[in-house]
Amino acid sequence: MNIQCPHCQQTTELSFSFSWKHFACPKCHTLYGKNEDGSIRQTRINPANRLKLNMYISQQGVLDGERWEVVNATIKTPTSEPFPWQEFTLRNSKGDECFLSEYNGHWTLAKEVTDPEAQHDIRADYELLLPNGTYRLFHSSAYKTEYMAGFFEDFLPSTGLAKDFVSPPKAILLEKDDSDPQTYTFEARYVSQEEMKEAFPDLELPPKQGVGMLQPYSRNLINYTLILGTIGMFMIVYQLVFSIVNPRTEVFSGYVTLPDSVAEVSHVSPSFQYTGATGPIQIDLSAPVNNSWVAADFVLVNEETKAERYGTVEIAYYHGVEGGESWTEGSSHPSIKICGVTPGKYHLAMQIAKQPGESMITSLKYSVITHPSTIWNLLTGLIIFVLVFIGLMIDRSGFETNRWLLSDFPPETE
Repeated sequence: MNIQCPHCQQTTELSFSFSWKHFACPKCHTLYGKNEDGSIRQTRINPANRLKLNMYISQQGVLDGERWEVVNATIKTPTSEPFPWQEFTLRNSKGDECFLSEYNGHWTLAKEVTDPEAQHDIRADYELLLPNGTYRLFHSSAYKTEYMAGFFEDFLPSTGLAKDFVSPPKAILLEKDDSDPQTYTFEARYVSQEEMKEAFPDLELPPKQGVGMLQPYSRNLINYTLILGTIGMFMIVYQLVFSIVNPRTEVFSGYVTLPDSVAEVSHVSPSFQYTGATGPIQIDLSAPVNNSWVAADFVLVNEETKAERYGTVEIAYYHGVEGGESWTEGSSHPSIKICGVTPGKYHLAMQIAKQPGESMITSLKYSVITHPSTIWNLLTGLIIFVLVFIGLMIDRSGFETNRWLLSDFPPETE
């Protein structure tokens, strides 16, 4: 089907035929009506389009498994604000119809609801309670049609009232044109730019601005919750199994005498066998420090590979009263863990020094524990997961706040 504009000689063509009553030339903006005998008559010259149309008449693409073709385009502007949206009517060869609209680079696909029981009155208040959820009023505004192009089957859009009820990424759209007493109900959904580009490969997409009315949050919090929960449960089970298979074992303990006659004491522990899976070794130390200190440098030596792991521990405990309040600092029984120890035969070589003149510190006790509890690693991992989830919730809250900034009815004003 095609028509040549008598005014500018521009031919507009569609790949299928349907019954139309009005035609607006996309080139010269002349509006025509069809007479009963099939001839056309010029009715007026429309205002020129001040915006670039994102789609053109006869453009074809595939959405929801159907091939559609653009049969007309309109630009509508709310009477209360100068921010227009573009609306495109799509038809297929079977006579089905749907509507694509674009605002700030965000796309919405709508289809008319024909079931009378599923239709709504334009006078609907702030919410629509439907079986699939609650839809909240986002926009309610009178509008005027500033531009039109293409083929129109029935009446021409002019002025009217539109209401948008949203439950992202879906919506219920209500529209009533002043030239038609009927309220039209549409079910709509968000269409991503990726889907639009796949559906219309030659489409030049406008850039997105802000958060769209129906734009879904980019991260699926349900999936994130399931993933984080599954990982957390795996970590807990792994911790339990590891603790059962590789129980905490004290391989030995001993004392090192610290006489006042020497400044530093050297000590080599008995050999011990580390068995099981690769994991940590914990060294517990204690000394009767009281406002004093003991320092221990040690080397964990693998007697088979000669590999060495170094560490330093300070046993220091201080306390006192200052300004009427008591205070403490340090510990008389610290611990240190050496992680990633492989199975094998080991011993400790230690160099120990104490605070000079402390005759009360006569010895240092130490013990070596294999496969000590690593509950703090588990808790650290779980805390990180919780913080990630909280961060996602905060990010989503900010996303929703930005969405409703564009609404005539943000939640806090209802």
